[in-house]
Amino acid sequence: MDEKQIIDLLFKRDQSAIVALSEKYSKAILSLSKNVLGDSCTAEECLNDTLLALWNNIPPERPEHLYAYVLKIARNVSLKRARHDSSQKRRGAVRDLALDELYEVADKSEAIEGLMASELGSRISAFAKALGDADRAIFIKRYFLYESVKKIASELDFGESRVKMSLSRSRTKLYKILKKEGYVN
Repeated sequence: MDEKQIIDLLFKRDQSAIVALSEKYSKAILSLSKNVLGDSCTAEECLNDTLLALWNNIPPERPEHLYAYVLKIARNVSLKRARHDSSQKRRGAVRDLALDELYEVADKSEAIEGLMASELGSRISAFAKALGDADRAIFIKRYFLYESVKKIASELDFGESRVKMSLSRSRTKLYKILKKEGYVN
């Protein structure tokens, strides 16, 4: 079933849309949630919460790209759960490493998660779109999907050193742009 058909089912409030969403996107949702949380059981809970959020958000939302919208919802659900768990001293290692890398760019003055929700988020998104295909894929896999360097290297058939270098160069470029635009000191 394609994205348009699933969206149409959601607009009709047909519960088979949940089954279709789960069949089509559960692997990606679970992968993202596990990257954020570091725990398969909690990732399963986030899968269910994501499906519920999609049911509640569509309608009125009609996303142009359902896959991206699903991952955005899954990421937000997972980050919310991670913040809750972090307050109880349970942390997701990959997520924390990725965020620590971005904290360096933001001069550690504000939390990146809060900044991503503001105008800075759209600036970072524009920055990612301007990167070359390989660098953009690495950037998104690391900072949006919270994948480990090792997993990114394996998926893209690159060496880990190439992935690390790409991330370092991207952070440096991003820092220069954000500094020029007054986002960082």
